[in-house]
Amino acid sequence: MRVSEEQVSHPDHAFRFLHFEVDAFRGERHRHRQLELTWIEAGVGLRFVGDDASPFAAGDLVLLGSNVAHSWVSSRRRGSAPPVAATVIQFAPELLSLPQLPELARLGPLAARARRGLAIVGRSHDLILEVLVRMRTASAITRLAAWIEI
Repeated sequence: MRVSEEQVSHPDHAFRFLHFEVDAFRGERHRHRQLELTWIEAGVGLRFVGDDASPFAAGDLVLLGSNVAHSWVSSRRRGSAPPVAATVIQFAPELLSLPQLPELARLGPLAARARRGLAIVGRSHDLILEVLVRMRTASAITRLAAWIEI
């Protein structure tokens, strides 16, 4: 399967924050240098991360490492179910090694483990979802603080 290289740009922000609803996830396999935190809010189907294919459903929360090929494919037929929805944060790996924020360097091992994709479950899952919901309506500076909170 072809993997396209996505160019992620967010020149006015430390990271990219997206919240969207679409009819279906089309499964366009891609990669980018940014790490990605993806929360599936609605929908079901298959999640392809690296060489793994796993089912996903509402509530799925995954951290992807830099340059990990990934895609989500909905199992929705037109008109048969509500749209799918997701919230995505993409951030450059360098954010975790800024000399001005040495506290974030402790997250380096987490980013390394995400090279194969990490499903986030349990208490961490619930806490992160609470923050992601707040981020939707937050100002840019509050979103930055929320990203650090995550």
